[in-house]
Amino acid sequence: MTATVTQQNLTNLLRYAEEILKISERVIADLAKDSFLTIQEQDVLGLEGVTVNPDDGSWVRFARFARNTAAPR
Repeated sequence: MTATVTQQNLTNLLRYAEEILKISERVIADLAKDSFLTIQEQDVLGLEGVTVNPDDGSWVRFARFARNTAAPR
C-alpha cells in the first residue's frame, strides 16, 4: 500500500517530534544526586508487606496489597 502525501507528511512530523523529545531527555548518571525520592532501609524496616534482603537475591520486595472494593462510608 502506498502512503498518500498527507500520510507521509504526518509520519514525518511524528518522527520529527519523536527525535525532538529524545534530544530533551536527560540522562541520569548519578542516582543519589538526581533521584526524586530517596528511601533509606531504616525507613521501610518493619513495614507491612516490605521485605529487605529477601532470599531471592533482590534488594527489597514489596507485597501487592489486595484492592479494597468496599464502598467508603
